Amino acid sequence: MEMEETVTITRRQRNSETNESQPALNERSAKLTILKTSQLLFSKEMLDEEQNYWLSVMDPISVAGWRYAFENWNRNGRFFPKPKDILELVDAYKLSKTRPPLPPGCPQCVEGWVKVHSGTTPRGNEVDAKVGGVVRCECFGNTSLRRSQQEFGCEGGFGATEIMALFKKVQDRADSFRDADYVPLTDTEIVEMCREVEARRV
Repeated sequence: MEMEETVTITRRQRNSETNESQPALNERSAKLTILKTSQLLFSKEMLDEEQNYWLSVMDPISVAGWRYAFENWNRNGRFFPKPKDILELVDAYKLSKTRPPLPPGCPQCVEGWVKVHSGTTPRGNEVDAKVGGVVRCECFGNTSLRRSQQEFGCEGGFGATEIMALFKKVQDRADSFRDADYVPLTDTEIVEMCREVEARRV
């Protein structure tokens, strides 16, 4: 009987995620259902203050990120999570979906540099025609000109090994905070972590 209730809750969650006609109310309702499912799985009773705190934590998070975090926790956790645990998993979800900007490079240059054999340097010196010099390509300042084959993280995105490495980085960062002090990852930190993982593949 309990299994049937869980299946019903899951269907209700998925239906509310796909129904876009009532966005704000449906999002909160879907997130609450996900939270309550975890409460049932771990036999957790919450005080009103705890529930209000969870509501404030979940409001800025997307339903997909919330679902990802709780599905992972419900599958692997041994106790009802703290908000910090869920926020770590939400950060890992964001990392898996983030596409950093393309690095400099286009058909006219190599990594944002163009070889020239005439003209002047930025300091006003003449370029030696035999040796040549380099100047910044237009794509260095205009990301829309950068070539797509240099797309960060390869065409298919990160694989399982890279996702695990990213998750480990998120966990290590989160462990450096106490529960009350945890601060979610910034976009800059996410890009930096993705670049570190990508550098290991090359």
